Amino acid sequence: MLGYPREALQLATTGRHGLSRAYSPACASRLFALQAGAHAALGDTTAAVRAVVESERAFEHIDTDAEPEWARFIDNAYLSGEWANTFADLQRPVESTRFGVPDGYDPHQIFSNAFLDLIRSWPSLIGRSAPG
Repeated sequence: MLGYPREALQLATTGRHGLSRAYSPACASRLFALQAGAHAALGDTTAAVRAVVESERAFEHIDTDAEPEWARFIDNAYLSGEWANTFADLQRPVESTRFGVPDGYDPHQIFSNAFLDLIRSWPSLIGRSAPG
């Protein structure tokens, strides 16, 4: 979205209409998530929540093997992050936290892994090569 929520909303709506010819639950779920984020950025709580619900409904029908190769990255972790960001933008921390950690994941382990990845990448972030 990168600061252009109206354009993101238009893109999501147009993309969903295009899916009528070749339906993909993963793509539909992603487009509804994009729409939810755009509505949240525009301050429309009702529309944002409705789009998250539609995104969840589409997600329930994903069969990864039947999805196009390029759409297989659209999974629970990816969409949960999108939904969490939507609720964070709406200033609804309870819902944001609910979606922020997908089922089966230990939030402390996620933080630990993210922290370790940051430490490992630090040299490249500051423009130095890693020791070693």
